[in-house]
Amino acid sequence: AIYITANLFRMSGSGYGGMRLWIFDKNNLAKFTVHDPTGLTSSIATTFMPAEIRAGFNGLPTRPAGSGTYLIGYSGLNDEGKLYTSVIKVTNPLNGPTFDQWYVQFGTLDVHDTQATFQNAVQLGSTADATSRIWTNNRRVLDAVWQQGSLWCVFTVAYPLSNTEKAYWLKLSTMTVAPSVLDQGVILGDDIASNVFTFFPSIAINSKSIVAFGFSASAETIFAGAYVTVRDDKTDVKGSVQSTEIVRQGEGFYSKVFDGTRNRWGDYTGMANDPVDDDCFWAYNQYAGVPTEVLGSIWKTVWARLCVPPKTKPSANPSGSPSVSAKPSANPSGSPSVSVTPSRSPTLFPTSPPTIASECRGLRRVRCNRQRCCKYREKKGCQEAPKKKGCKSCSELNGKKNLCKRTLCCKYKKRIKQCRESCLTGRTVKPSMKKKKKNNVGTQKRMKKFGKQRRRKKFSIMGMAKPSGN
Repeated sequence: AIYITANLFRMSGSGYGGMRLWIFDKNNLAKFTVHDPTGLTSSIATTFMPAEIRAGFNGLPTRPAGSGTYLIGYSGLNDEGKLYTSVIKVTNPLNGPTFDQWYVQFGTLDVHDTQATFQNAVQLGSTADATSRIWTNNRRVLDAVWQQGSLWCVFTVAYPLSNTEKAYWLKLSTMTVAPSVLDQGVILGDDIASNVFTFFPSIAINSKSIVAFGFSASAETIFAGAYVTVRDDKTDVKGSVQSTEIVRQGEGFYSKVFDGTRNRWGDYTGMANDPVDDDCFWAYNQYAGVPTEVLGSIWKTVWARLCVPPKTKPSANPSGSPSVSAKPSANPSGSPSVSVTPSRSPTLFPTSPPTIASECRGLRRVRCNRQRCCKYREKKGCQEAPKKKGCKSCSELNGKKNLCKRTLCCKYKKRIKQCRESCLTGRTVKPSMKKKKKNNVGTQKRMKKFGKQRRRKKFSIMGMAKPSGN
């Protein structure tokens, strides 16, 4: 089945109207049902995320018939200083679904989430003005996945130990009747910048228990950018993640205010499993671009292939654009290494042209092979470019013929200067040693034909018959 959840908002009066669940038969999308899980279980209505169920492929065990999914929500649920998630189990989804609900305690206010109003993320250039901060929204669950009896989810918290918003992950066991906490942790991002904000996380897991997280980050010293990290759930220390990898750093200050002081960002990032290679994931995110005169602040989309362990030959991007491999930072001893291959997103404004090498200044778009590699400074080894087979320089020709395009115009030793000039203009010249006649054959033929026409006209005026000869 396919599960979709959504929040309801009233057009007037009090805003929030609860959540709903749509269940589709993926073999017949026209067949679906709509449900109110929180109303049916008499639980608190908030944002719930349906978990992606990973079973029955890549060596993962299958699930019994009628097994459904899990819905999980947080949004800051607390009681007497304790934090709770709300978990709803969906069973028999296509034939009379049933719902079971539990509250699962996972933390406390003083350690995991202060429950204070989000201060929102600072960025390079932020001031006391609230519109200069990036909105991190709230504590709602943003992504969830279930695999082999474990339910994972991610959200954002007001982390008390750093006084910043942080991306948070939670792992629950569903092997017993009531779910229980197995592990949890914070994506600190301290290797990105000091006092960094990490927000809008996403999650995916493969059959080898490698967990990939995508998220946004910004700080007083950096613009908002896209980042990823991983966790080997079999070997890494509990509550920890590995070093952060850069997908794309922010390039400019971002401020887009459409309502009050809300400088919106996100609301989501994306992390998905590679459908072909179980060692790889695909991360989708956004980053702040350089502001333009017309649009002002802009955001751009970027996606990247994340592999654990790294692949020696990263695959090409679906868009066909060139990919750039980011050098992975050091990982904890014994942990798998990571390679990130970000794709280049379309540019909304012209970029500065490449610097032209001094020895190539003044050259047009030449066809001369010897000069082509000199057009831009990035093309190194121009002077050492290999010659074509049988190619000689003009000084070596000594008036002899040569088939190399580069020296075709140097066929005759006396025309070396003309050779160089034609090379720079991109035209191949084959000079002749014979002097050209003023009237060539074509001109003589046209003059002869013109003479015949004049004679015909003269005889016609005189009323005489057309002569048979010339």
